[in-house]
Amino acid sequence: MQTPNLKLYIGISVGLLLILIFIIIFPFGKKQTPNNLQPTIYLPTPTSVKINFPSEKQQLTITPADFTGVAEITIPQPTIDAANLKRSLRQKMPLTLSTFSLDFDYGEDKFIVVLNEPKDQSKKDFESWRTTNYPGIEINQFNFQ
Repeated sequence: MQTPNLKLYIGISVGLLLILIFIIIFPFGKKQTPNNLQPTIYLPTPTSVKINFPSEKQQLTITPADFTGVAEITIPQPTIDAANLKRSLRQKMPLTLSTFSLDFDYGEDKFIVVLNEPKDQSKKDFESWRTTNYPGIEINQFNFQ
């Protein structure tokens, strides 16, 4: 049985290791960038264009803008009231009561209602609470779980 030549294996390993190090270090070698180079700024020279400025005798007339393009609409008062109610309820989140709890999902822009057991009674309690305290917020603004 032949014994492996240990010196040959070590020599090949060292050679491969040196080649690997050379391949890794060579691309990251010292890049020579001249420090005295300044960026070239190209500023085109204007062509000769005659500009007529108003003389002292002539006056510039400034016409005020009557219409800016914005269509001014008035938001109905029930919509404003509902938005204010929704904001005031959202500021109280999370809200935990005896039969249900409320939280707000900003992704869907809706309230999350978690009903306690028994759910039928909890839903009735929630409905009476909503109509008493927040009648302007529609039922479709609430997701039940």
